[in-house]
Amino acid sequence: MTQRRHHGRLRDHDGGPDRGVRVVSAQLDEQRGRGDLAGEANISNSGFVVNAASAALFLYINGHGSSIFRDGQRLVLITFLLSAALWAQVDFITTVIDARATMSCQIGIIFNTLFDQLARFSIEQYLLWAINSGTKPGASQMIMQTIVGGRFVLGMVFVGLSRPLADPICLPRSSVLPVAIVVVAVDAAIILSLTWMAFSAGLVRHVRGHEEAAPRSKSILLVILGFAIWTGVSLLCAGLQSRC
Repeated sequence: MTQRRHHGRLRDHDGGPDRGVRVVSAQLDEQRGRGDLAGEANISNSGFVVNAASAALFLYINGHGSSIFRDGQRLVLITFLLSAALWAQVDFITTVIDARATMSCQIGIIFNTLFDQLARFSIEQYLLWAINSGTKPGASQMIMQTIVGGRFVLGMVFVGLSRPLADPICLPRSSVLPVAIVVVAVDAAIILSLTWMAFSAGLVRHVRGHEEAAPRSKSILLVILGFAIWTGVSLLCAGLQSRC
């Protein structure tokens, strides 16, 4: 009888023998809810990128036609727009994949990060060629070209080390955090170098003086600014161990 009363007090104190099950169930529901919210936000962002990149890609190809394949700058710009559109589309697909389907999630993540890194490399290559267009190749340009080429190799390493994030939805993360940080740090160094080259090439002077080359120079400066914002967000993602 004493033992029964003792268990009765324990049961009253703990809230019943199934209290632990209810707590775990509530935690899972909360985690699943956060995952659903993240998934909805991710789908919205992916939709914006798909629409913007696809429209820009169509208009650019329609305006330049076959001349794209005879011009390096146009080719890498088209590669950027195509990669951005494919990245957003694959990003949407991986969002709806069940994170428990490990193989499907991993395949989606590989293509996701591949198009992401290809887009970053192609926009860096475009900016390097656009800034130095019409000038004789010098030592600084050759060094920058080597760095951009190395950035491409580093991006492929990042793709190989991408793994699913421990989350209710399928999201990529780097299995080696220092690699992700190095990738973003190299992007930041390239942005600073491109900014310095843009100032040295007189792009800011063109815009301020309303010269004939001002529209082109302003476009290049805006692309550098956009890429800098993109890289800053990626640095935040790497610090939070989420996808970049």
